[in-house]
Amino acid sequence: STIVPFVDEVTGVPYQYISIRTDVTGIKEAEAALDRMSKVFQDASDPMIIQDLSGIVINMNREAERAYGWKKSELIGQPITILVPTDRCEQADRQLSDCLAGKEVRGVEDVRLTKDGAEVRVSLTLSLLRDQKGEAMGVATHVADITDRKRVEDALKEKYRDLARFRKMAVGRE
Repeated sequence: STIVPFVDEVTGVPYQYISIRTDVTGIKEAEAALDRMSKVFQDASDPMIIQDLSGIVINMNREAERAYGWKKSELIGQPITILVPTDRCEQADRQLSDCLAGKEVRGVEDVRLTKDGAEVRVSLTLSLLRDQKGEAMGVATHVADITDRKRVEDALKEKYRDLARFRKMAVGRE
């Protein structure tokens, strides 16, 4: 509410007031919804990074800080490719282009780098973010660390190869 007095020029005493009221219920509800979504993003159990359309990091959650070793203040403003091994940049560019073109980019297995250069095997899902007019405004990347799973898969593959070699040797002896 805003109340404006009209003051008599001679006496200096208000003789009339105008009150302007604006219903801010919708604004308050939108702010509350935005606050809830921000908390969901920040508290998500998997790393999430948001980049603009040119690939510059504009936001990340706490789990992304933990997973990659970068503080939010260090990574925001940097190109997303800072997390991508040099030999994987072309693939990362293609993933971004596919997402921007409206193609589904879900469960893509790839490699990312931590701040200290360690490789992390990941499953990526990229989602196009749109503004109220439906215009593309950025890309959200959900990251699942699959390093341990891939390590177990690789070990199992090696065991299967060993088993196949032993079978061949056993068959040759019969």
